[in-house]
Amino acid sequence: MDFDLDEAIPILERTPSVISALLGDVPEKWTRVDEGPDTWSAREVVAHLINGEHTDWIPRARIILRQEKYRRFDPFDRFADIKTPRPLRELLSEFEALRGRNVATLRGCKHGWGAITFTRLRGEIDALRNESEAFLARGFLFDQR
Repeated sequence: MDFDLDEAIPILERTPSVISALLGDVPEKWTRVDEGPDTWSAREVVAHLINGEHTDWIPRARIILRQEKYRRFDPFDRFADIKTPRPLRELLSEFEALRGRNVATLRGCKHGWGAITFTRLRGEIDALRNESEAFLARGFLFDQR
């Protein structure tokens, strides 16, 4: 399947409303229950999505688009703020606002940088991954005692 940004944007846009429809009227205590060790509750998943909106996909796309020689991603802390005590309704509202802002940014990138395609971004990410794997492999090979 070829990635089509015009098809992806509506999915990105409606994700907050879908999650709100699923969780908005669920009793708060139900949203705090997980399935045991190494699992997340529904509210933790929403907190994780908020963290991703703040620190992951748009910031990383900006790093790639800068086209600098040294491109370093800040590590993504997937556990950041997942234990927040904030009410789920507040988290859902924040996720909706952040996603709306990020999709608007994505639309701006799409129209403002016509020469930059997401296929190219995917290629840049693959290149960075290959560089990282090569670096790790060299370290593994030469650090053996």
